[in-house]
Amino acid sequence: MSVTASTAPVAVGDATEPRVRRRPPVAPLLMLVAVAAAAALPLVRNHIFYFWDDSAGAGVPVWHHIAQSVLHGHFPLLNLDLWRGGNFAAEAATGMWNPVVVVVAIAVYPIDNLAAGIALGKTVFLLLMAGGTYLLARERGVRPPVAAAIGAAAPLAGYSFFMDGTAWVNALMLTAFTPWLWWTARLVARGRSPLWLVLTGYLVVSIGNPYGLLVCAIVIVAVAVQRRRVVVLLLSGVAVALLSVPVYLPLLLTSSVGFRAASQTGNDGFLKPSLTNLLELSTPGAQPYLVNFGTDSGHPYLTIPVVYLAWFVLPTLPWLGWRLLRDRWRDHLDLYVAGVVFGLLMLGPSQVWMFRWPLRLIDFFWFPVLLLWAVLADQGIRRDHWRRRAALSVVAVAVGAYLAWGEVPERWHRDVLGAVVVLGLVALAVRFGLSTRAGGAALVAGSIVVLGLQLVWFPANDTVLNYQFPTSVRDLQARFAKYSDGDNGTTVQLANITHDLSYRFPAGEYRDELFGSMYGVAGVASTTAYSGIGFTPLDRALCQAYQGSVMCPQAWDNLW
Repeated sequence: MSVTASTAPVAVGDATEPRVRRRPPVAPLLMLVAVAAAAALPLVRNHIFYFWDDSAGAGVPVWHHIAQSVLHGHFPLLNLDLWRGGNFAAEAATGMWNPVVVVVAIAVYPIDNLAAGIALGKTVFLLLMAGGTYLLARERGVRPPVAAAIGAAAPLAGYSFFMDGTAWVNALMLTAFTPWLWWTARLVARGRSPLWLVLTGYLVVSIGNPYGLLVCAIVIVAVAVQRRRVVVLLLSGVAVALLSVPVYLPLLLTSSVGFRAASQTGNDGFLKPSLTNLLELSTPGAQPYLVNFGTDSGHPYLTIPVVYLAWFVLPTLPWLGWRLLRDRWRDHLDLYVAGVVFGLLMLGPSQVWMFRWPLRLIDFFWFPVLLLWAVLADQGIRRDHWRRRAALSVVAVAVGAYLAWGEVPERWHRDVLGAVVVLGLVALAVRFGLSTRAGGAALVAGSIVVLGLQLVWFPANDTVLNYQFPTSVRDLQARFAKYSDGDNGTTVQLANITHDLSYRFPAGEYRDELFGSMYGVAGVASTTAYSGIGFTPLDRALCQAYQGSVMCPQAWDNLW
């Protein structure tokens, strides 16, 4: 009897050992390439897609200041030259305590084009989100093609990509680290060292976003509910909480004299989704009709697809075997617990203490949804009663398209086209199977196709503020050199960004004005700066908004 093997013997001393040939991890590599390519797509039509709203007014200047300070041997706790925006310790959501953020800020610092630098930085965190989601799915036994499909879908979901990706970089970073936290919590529950959980937990809370503490608590408790190494998990959570004290304590201690003094629980409907909105999670063109930043300026509906998750989730459900969720419910109890808690908070009041705008939680709610879908899809397609299953897929797509039409009826053609594209992609996915290599490739490719369609419809995030700042650091510093001379003292600017909107571009308004914290990039000491916490005595005297815009003409007299 002869036995053949695909391994070749290799001499080791007097013995021979088989050489195991490991296949390269094709699925995750292709997933990362796909996400990187998708991240570059918006720049074809809009080169400042990522240089938007708070990312432009605060994120880029803060990264610039952190990198500059660290490279000169300083840690940026307080910069008096930046006035109301210079209390970095109290602002918290700067990421300066996070080593990954500091490294990324230093890496993009030499890039003269600010829009290109922040685009590269955000791409890093989109890739981190994809990689963490992939590992979290693989830890549950999901095969690589399906894990890669949801890994690509997570960073391309509507809220992550079009809201956090464009405007709120600190929220994007928090979401990127969340699946890594969840993955290490699961590993600790299986017997691995708790140091990994403490490390990833610190990466989450050190972003400085208060939601980081909430996410850590929910994820760790959800995993602990499975009754595996409960004490170790909870003690790890306590360690993370203690490590977060330097990050959040200055924020709490200064809250009484800033914007956060009036933090309370209430509901005004602002960015508060409904259950109906969640039925649009596989509808590419859905624009929810929610109270938002643009409501008073003519945008009662959101101008981006914030409730979109992935084209394949709802339409493929009829083709999956649901019995697994009942038979192995203990294995995925953390998904049920975290999904319910995140879902309830997302559908709750518009503000609970410092936590406001519940739509922000949709990214974290999507993780359990994607993972449960992946667990089911990993079993493959069920092809019995295919006519009934196909009809249910059509109904799922049609309901989403109808609800999207009900939000913005005049854009019905988008909903029709989106439905046709999704149905075509579903047909391909069913044809190839969801857990095969071809099926996984079809799922990832379909996500990029849908994103391309969305970028045709939504090339920019018009729900929030577009500063349209100058993008060249050299040009900016040369233009404002007349104010940066040390003999000139502090520059006081009294200007309202809501005026002269047609002149808000580099060669217009920004020849002599800047908003947010961009004066810091220009090297000018100024009272104008972005602040997420504010300082009430100064802001009241100057009628100053969060981004440094002055709202009343008597500000000059009040200053003196």
